[in-house]
Amino acid sequence: MDWRLKCAAHWLFSLPGLGRFYYGFKRHVAGTVFRTPAELKDDLDMARRHFKHLSDFVEATPDRARCMEFGAGRDLINNLCLWCLGVDRQLVVDLYDILQPELVNAAIQNLRELAPPDFVRLPKVDKLGPASLAHELRRHFGIDFRAPFDARATGLADGSVDFIYSTNTLEHVPPGEIMAILNESRRLLAPGGALSFKIDYADHYSYADKNISAYNFLRFSPGAWRVFNPPLHYQSRLRHADYAALFMASGFQVLSDEVILPLRAEAQLLAQPLAARNLDRPWEELLPTSGWFALAAA
Repeated sequence: MDWRLKCAAHWLFSLPGLGRFYYGFKRHVAGTVFRTPAELKDDLDMARRHFKHLSDFVEATPDRARCMEFGAGRDLINNLCLWCLGVDRQLVVDLYDILQPELVNAAIQNLRELAPPDFVRLPKVDKLGPASLAHELRRHFGIDFRAPFDARATGLADGSVDFIYSTNTLEHVPPGEIMAILNESRRLLAPGGALSFKIDYADHYSYADKNISAYNFLRFSPGAWRVFNPPLHYQSRLRHADYAALFMASGFQVLSDEVILPLRAEAQLLAQPLAARNLDRPWEELLPTSGWFALAAA
């Protein structure tokens, strides 16, 4: 699909009252809601990385750590994977309730069929009932799902969480709101706790339109980009170095920091015209298309 058509669709579903039809559009028209094998492999790898950060940087053991993810999404694949790896307590929140029972059940079935060798347990249930989904998630997986829930102001007690994580979420959050989330996370984090963030820096439209690169959105000025940045599919365009600066400004120290580059990253970037504000940045700051951070309170 041409990325501009997808952008127009996102603007349409951003209109008041139309957002509730977005999942139906993706499910029945675009046909893009269920995980492909490649996407599922990526999900498993990301869950393993979060689990490694939990194991390496949090004093509490994975089975006793009080974990919280913001940006839950539609199928809880990361949370189900972490349960299979041995995590018993997860508070999983989202600003909007977009959880889809059929996708949760598909994720459960995929994990049962794959049965990776590093999983310490597998789901015993085949299917969760839509009417009692939240109850069954707590009962079978130790997942306390809450939405709508604002990660900027949780109402939870100080020091009540050992491990806070998110997966491909922060790139959809405006910088000022990221700071609010980080300030709240610092308040929630218990001594000996840590944070783990996977962030996607690529133009997300490039996943649907192979005629553009991961750097497509860097060619637009801030004013021009507003035309292509609907609320339903907001992309901040921040780079890895920008997030590192935000984390340190919020009182965190970086425990682990990794950038991921696509094949021929420099050639792709050099072939892409850039907005004036990006021409003033070092090339190496523009190249990463995703990254990982592990953080602790400074």
